[in-house]
Amino acid sequence: MVPLKIFKDGRIRELSTEAFGQSIIDVCEKHRKDKRALAFAFVLYDFENPQILKILNDEIYWNALNSISGQYLSIYYIHSREDTFGKDLAGVSDHEQRGLYPIEGKNNLGAVLPMLKRYLALDEKVKNPSILFFQVEGTLISDYFLIELFEEKIEESFLELKAYVSSAVDRLKMIDPENYGNIQPIFESLKQGVQSTKFRKALFRNVQQFPVQLLISWFLGKV
Repeated sequence: MVPLKIFKDGRIRELSTEAFGQSIIDVCEKHRKDKRALAFAFVLYDFENPQILKILNDEIYWNALNSISGQYLSIYYIHSREDTFGKDLAGVSDHEQRGLYPIEGKNNLGAVLPMLKRYLALDEKVKNPSILFFQVEGTLISDYFLIELFEEKIEESFLELKAYVSSAVDRLKMIDPENYGNIQPIFESLKQGVQSTKFRKALFRNVQQFPVQLLISWFLGKV
């Protein structure tokens, strides 16, 4: 988990798309070289998604996601608290200290998504909250895909986020260290695992919305 803090002293500093994107790529490349990650993700949310804010500001939830992501997946998010978790990040690199690019002024978390959309040339409509899984090759983001998050209650939202992170990490754990250089096939494997979890969750949601009496009748062959 790699928090990027945007608030400091009650103000927001403007940050160019190029500087924002390049800094993330620099951290990604360092993580890959240090064998701290094989792929990457960005949690997208704003102040209309308080369940995500609660999860990321809760030390127990944060530690759980950080432990699951481990040395396989680096997860980025915008952090808005002055206290910090994961203090080990500060000693690793100047790029990873809390206070990385403190953004000051009139913007808020909502400014991050347009910045990412411009940098990634994202044409599709992005709904918050979502997880943006992406892969970095050299100085470029080579591939990405989005997973929309639907749960609104804190515990359910955490379990949803955890399920997607776990499915990504499970696929990355299957990669033989000798194949760590195969960047795109690694990401394709991650994508298959995450999309499978997305399909199961969508199916479960549809079943929940299906009228129980009609479902029973269908199983009994009375429809």
